[in-house]
Amino acid sequence: MEREGPLHEFWLDDKGGGTCVLHWVGARKYGDIVARAFPGPCPAGIARDADDRYDFRVAFTGCGAPLVEKIENFLCLLLGRVNILDGLTECYALDFHKRPGEDGKLERTLIGRTVRAAKPYDRKWNRGSRDSAARIADWMAAFALSHPAYAAADMVISVPPSNPDKEFDLPSFLAEETAARLGRPYAVLLKKTRVTRQMKDIESGRAKMDNIRGAFAVEGEPDGKSVLLIDDIYEGGYSMNEAARVLFGAGAAAVLGLAATKTWREA
Repeated sequence: MEREGPLHEFWLDDKGGGTCVLHWVGARKYGDIVARAFPGPCPAGIARDADDRYDFRVAFTGCGAPLVEKIENFLCLLLGRVNILDGLTECYALDFHKRPGEDGKLERTLIGRTVRAAKPYDRKWNRGSRDSAARIADWMAAFALSHPAYAAADMVISVPPSNPDKEFDLPSFLAEETAARLGRPYAVLLKKTRVTRQMKDIESGRAKMDNIRGAFAVEGEPDGKSVLLIDDIYEGGYSMNEAARVLFGAGAAAVLGLAATKTWREA
């Protein structure tokens, strides 16, 4: 369903006189991401870069030196994150859940290990650690505070759990804690309309889509609002994209996705 669109490299050329030109290697949408994060400067159209070293370029007017520095710091933040190209306005994971180690085998990242500790995979041996979950919320809030569009979200919500009766739902906890750290309202905006199976128990992509399609309903007023949507692990993105589809249908102006980790391979 989705493809990663990492920012590999960039060059921000301050031309002086309030004009700067951003050159980058990565997905085209980074020009839009910067324009959304910093709505003051006036961007020209995104174009293919004439320099073979970069993919795209866009010029911004109305940029003083302090703003150029802020844009540069923002882009440095994005260099270390997983940008996911999907049906959301923007979507990131703080890191992959696992990455290839020196021997080529997948190994959990620091954030992946922390999610593993926080998530109640099996109540017989792991009920979920709120201390580990709070650490993830700190990381999520730090990212959101450094991303102007995310920091300005009107509300923070989570993807509803497959089982609403579970003792501890990690995405809900992360959303509530992240909202508190951002000083933004936490809302239970999405409700399940029916019981769904856990995605990890379903093999095919088509079956995953059928499992989640039409399973969410909006209870609230997202019309014209910017919504920060939280999940713990982004696998195939079926739940998050279905949630975004419903939110956009209810009039949300933007759905900004943030997951703690993304699986190395699409699921």
